[in-house]
Amino acid sequence: GINAEYMGGWLVVHDRHNRLGAAKQGFFNLSTVILGPNSLVQSALPAILHETPDEYYTFINESLQTNAEIVYNAITQIKGLTPVRPGGAMYLMVGIDIGHFPDYTDDVEFSKALVVEQAVFVLPGGIFGAPNFFRVVICPPPDKLNDAMARLNEFCEAHYQ
Repeated sequence: GINAEYMGGWLVVHDRHNRLGAAKQGFFNLSTVILGPNSLVQSALPAILHETPDEYYTFINESLQTNAEIVYNAITQIKGLTPVRPGGAMYLMVGIDIGHFPDYTDDVEFSKALVVEQAVFVLPGGIFGAPNFFRVVICPPPDKLNDAMARLNEFCEAHYQ
């Protein structure tokens, strides 16, 4: 097969007997997909990296650290959940003691119900190879995170056995 990540340059197709059919359309479709940053972003990136003040990065790192603590500390208080302290990521993984949530058989069902009942969106850990975990992003402002953690707690209180 052709790995689009490594394609570059030209692709010439000689199909004298018209046997490639749909493959030609597939080649065309692949050639029109943007596989990386567009040229505008590429040309601006050096200036962005060199001209962004160090204070910006300090602020972002401090904000993420604060947010990580908010989420981690809140989840440690919720029965049936075990947070994993992040080490520099913009998200936090949370273990689900699925045996205490008999309404759900796995992280996918748990996550679906959480978004339906409480409008809190998390990513099921199974898609990252971590079944019975979920991933929560820590980038929103603290007030939004506190609200989401209160909703998560309410959800778990309602379903924990």
